[in-house]
Amino acid sequence: MRAGFLVIALSLSGCAAGRAGIAIAQAESAIQHAEREGAGERSPYELFLARHYITKAREEAQFSAYRDSVQLAGKAAALADQSVINSARLGGSGPSASASTGSPTAPKAPSSSPPTPEPAAEKPAEKALPEMTDEKPEDPPPAEPSTEEAPANGSWRPPPLPPKEGE
Repeated sequence: MRAGFLVIALSLSGCAAGRAGIAIAQAESAIQHAEREGAGERSPYELFLARHYITKAREEAQFSAYRDSVQLAGKAAALADQSVINSARLGGSGPSASASTGSPTAPKAPSSSPPTPEPAAEKPAEKALPEMTDEKPEDPPPAEPSTEEAPANGSWRPPPLPPKEGE
């Protein structure tokens, strides 16, 4: 309670540290929401990145880089929100999906007609792989030795590039 009051007081005074603290707290809340929704199982990439961004935001705040901390915390919150969206799009059956049905174990009402089987997806044509051999590939020819040597006074410059085609 006391820490929350301090964060609010600092943010109202315009303190950059307060803004960073609020941004970090909001991002942590978004990450916790995503975890409760089960986004870690269905959209792990975004949640993984959000956790790392919030860790970096905390680190930047410790080094008084508050602007960077606020930006990183904002990215963390956006990624956590995106993980919830992706999780829902992938057919999330987390707590919010079960809350809409009334209970987590609510049975589905049986349908009057039997389900129709989905058509089988066509497999793409398999590409033939080259045959594997035990032969060792030929080594490239050795490079030509340079005939130009650098002058002893260090004023050597590389030769000019050849002109481009069409010039």
